[in-house]
Amino acid sequence: MNPLISTLSILPEHWLIIPTNGNKQPLGYQWQLHPFSPSQMAKLLTQTGAVQVLNKHRGFYPVIPQGIGLLCGQTEPEFLLAVDVDGESAHAKIQELSRGRGLPKTVAFTSGRPRRAQYLFSLPGINHQLKSCKISTAPGEALELRGTGLQSVLPPSPHPLTGSYKWLPHCRPDQAEVAHAPQWAIDRMTNPVRLSELFKMPRHSHLKKTGLRGLIARHSTRILTRLCSF
Repeated sequence: MNPLISTLSILPEHWLIIPTNGNKQPLGYQWQLHPFSPSQMAKLLTQTGAVQVLNKHRGFYPVIPQGIGLLCGQTEPEFLLAVDVDGESAHAKIQELSRGRGLPKTVAFTSGRPRRAQYLFSLPGINHQLKSCKISTAPGEALELRGTGLQSVLPPSPHPLTGSYKWLPHCRPDQAEVAHAPQWAIDRMTNPVRLSELFKMPRHSHLKKTGLRGLIARHSTRILTRLCSF
């Protein structure tokens, strides 16, 4: 059996699935608006070996997906978010944010790169307003909280460096439940950013001279690096 079809058979039916190529990229124009249920994609792959995706001219064309991604965000029963942990420093950041509790057991997978994995969490209910958030923790390493509009590539999809994604031991969807999202992650994705907390505001006379647009432009790097650090 096609490995993708085998995986689709163990995914919860309310998950929103995106076809991807061999380089982790989603296929189709406005792909966030046209996901598949696991059973829909499995049926199409079984019958034709391809799925229909949108092009820029609002027409559909067939593609043969090499991988699949989970569309994070609101589903009918819950909000799904992914905690993407890239590197040792990102694991250390989780220990800091969770006050030493770490992450609860949940559905999780890895690209195979050392100390890199993604963990899926749920926030039951509808109309949640959670924004994605990325915290740089060291050069080349980061902790990312993925929400609406972002995807997480699932096993057994190809990975350009390691060959393929794999489930962590005993963490497949048919072996473990998606745990409730940790409160620290919910807080990070809920609380709005206030400019006054991103940098110290200059004196009023200077602000009048340069304008807020110029102020933000000069401090843009500082703003972006601190979006999730306060």
